[in-house]
Amino acid sequence: MALTFGRILILKEMKVHTTLRSGDDGMIFGAAATVHLSHSPEFVFEMLTDERNRHKWDVLGGLKPQKKIDVYKTGTLPGNYISILQVDDTTESNGTPLELQEANAKSFESIKLGKEAINTPLMTRLGFYISPGDHQTAMSPTAAAGSSSTSSGGGGSSVTLAAQMKPNSQPSEETEMQMMKFAAKAIKETILKVDGILYEKDLETLVTL
Repeated sequence: MALTFGRILILKEMKVHTTLRSGDDGMIFGAAATVHLSHSPEFVFEMLTDERNRHKWDVLGGLKPQKKIDVYKTGTLPGNYISILQVDDTTESNGTPLELQEANAKSFESIKLGKEAINTPLMTRLGFYISPGDHQTAMSPTAAAGSSSTSSGGGGSSVTLAAQMKPNSQPSEETEMQMMKFAAKAIKETILKVDGILYEKDLETLVTL
């Protein structure tokens, strides 16, 4: 069961699913989690696809400003696409700009979350799937008060965030375990960032009422 979005026990109750599979060109580590929001799917989609906000929640993007440089359609619906994003003022050691996708794909010599770091060169991807969701309990503080115009009258939305990491070299068994934990932590940190942005937007709505 997906966690209903709340700001108190989110890390304790959240279930993050991790995977390890062998691809054509190496091992791929993955992590995903689904949460329920009191906000409408349209509102959440608009927030997550807004380039001005991405640096506030994209943990794997280093929480840095990014700009969209290309888009690839993956379906007939308007929201089915992959964006190629570029981190502003960030280059690899050879001077090549880092590329991300919406889905988020880039190469790092190391990635750091808090005090933890992965020093193995990686390609990473971050994506999300949004659908209408039945939102019955543990609404966000402003939505529970019934005063947020950003909440959906139709039950909110369900959001699945997923991350993939592929090392550029064969990792050791110890590194594999470290990367699995790291991928799970990246998902948790990302969801907390998204939660914080939505909470701020709810407060802004209250102020304007």
